[in-house]
Amino acid sequence: MPAGAREIFAEGVIVPPLRWTGDVERFLLANVRTPDARRADLAAQRAAVERGADGLRALAARYGSAAVRAAACDLLDYAERRAREALGRLNTIDVVASDWLEGDGVDDVDLEIRVRLVIRDGRFDVDFTGTAPAARGLTVSFAQVEPIVAQRCAPCHSEHPTLVTVAPKGIVLDTAGQIQAQAALIKTVAVDSHVMPLGNVTHMADAERKLLGIWIAQGAKAP
Repeated sequence: MPAGAREIFAEGVIVPPLRWTGDVERFLLANVRTPDARRADLAAQRAAVERGADGLRALAARYGSAAVRAAACDLLDYAERRAREALGRLNTIDVVASDWLEGDGVDDVDLEIRVRLVIRDGRFDVDFTGTAPAARGLTVSFAQVEPIVAQRCAPCHSEHPTLVTVAPKGIVLDTAGQIQAQAALIKTVAVDSHVMPLGNVTHMADAERKLLGIWIAQGAKAP
């Protein structure tokens, strides 16, 4: 999703569930900037789905479709029973917690995230009542930032770098704490100046730089 998106129409093509056809593929590829790369991604996804379908058909041929369906339902029921049993062994828990996003990159207003967690009688309920409403800007979590750093920065800045023998200036970005500690430097060299990655050897995209910038502007929070 584009880092500068402010409305749903800017987030990309919205496709309802439909049968995949050549016309659908051509329509989607006409709406992206890298159609060849996306065509390969889609082909890989189709291949994975087809491989799974082959396996499912093989099971149905061996045991019968009714038996396979029943086994799948049994597996879901078993997982539910185990989860409820584990929750049932806990004492009743009813707690409330909140945290804040320091702005959304557009408006300089703190956004509360409030959650109530209740575990009782084998149930696990989560209630986000009291959380701030949807913001105009894009809020960015560390989960979105971490893979960018891992793919674009850590090939050099790691305990075990793959593009160099030793991390330049000893700067290592392997853990959440290390990334968070270097947030200001990341902003200077990767967001503001585009100096890093050096020569953009790892192909950091402008959208990824924007995500990093928004995360840092929102306080560079990490787990």
